[in-house]
Amino acid sequence: MNIPNIDDIIKASKLDPSRIFNIYLFGSLLYGTHEEEVSDYDVIMVANNSVEAIEIKGDLYNIHIYTPDKFKADLDWHRINNLECIFAPDWARLKENIDYKSGFKLNKNKLRHSISHISSNSWVKAKKKLLDGEYRTGIKSLFHSIRIPIFAIQIAKFGTINDFSAGNYIWDRLKEKNWTAEELQSEFKNEHNSILSQFRKYFPFENKR
Repeated sequence: MNIPNIDDIIKASKLDPSRIFNIYLFGSLLYGTHEEEVSDYDVIMVANNSVEAIEIKGDLYNIHIYTPDKFKADLDWHRINNLECIFAPDWARLKENIDYKSGFKLNKNKLRHSISHISSNSWVKAKKKLLDGEYRTGIKSLFHSIRIPIFAIQIAKFGTINDFSAGNYIWDRLKEKNWTAEELQSEFKNEHNSILSQFRKYFPFENKR
C-alpha cells in the first residue's frame, strides 16, 4: 500500500502548513479498495481557512478542506466521513493537532438519521449515475450505500470502526461483471434493505416525552 506523502498533500492543498491542523486519509485507501490506475487519494483536511468547506480536486489528490468549526459541526451531526476520520487507524491520521475523538459523544438518534439518509441517497444516486452513463461513479455509490450502515453497526457494537474492509465483499461482487442498472437493483436491493434493517435494530428511535 502506497501512503501519500504529507508534504505532497500540503503542497497540493496550496495552504500554508501553519494553517493546517489535521490531515486524514479516507476513501478507497482506507477501505482497501484503492486501485492505482483509476483511484485518486481522498483527503480530509482541517485548516484555518476563509471558506468553511472547499474541495480541491487534482489528478492525484481529492482534498476536502474544512474549518475546525465546520468539521466539528459535521461530526456532531454524525456525518460518516468525519466518523471515519476520528476512528481511522494511525497510518491514516497523518496529522492530528485537534483531538476531536475524545470529545465525541455518540447520539443514537443522530446516527440513525444520518446513516439512513446518506445510505438511501447513495442507493438512489447509484441508479441515476448508471442511467446517465457514469458507470464507475454508479457502482461506487451502490457500494457506499451498503458499506456505510455496515460501518455504523460496528460503531454500535464496538464504539468504533474496527474493520474498514468489512464491506469489501460488495465491491468484489460489483467488479465481477458490467452490470445494468436493473441488474444491480435486482441483485443488491434485498441486501441493502437487510443491512439497513440490521443497523436500525441497534439504533431504534428514542421516544421523547
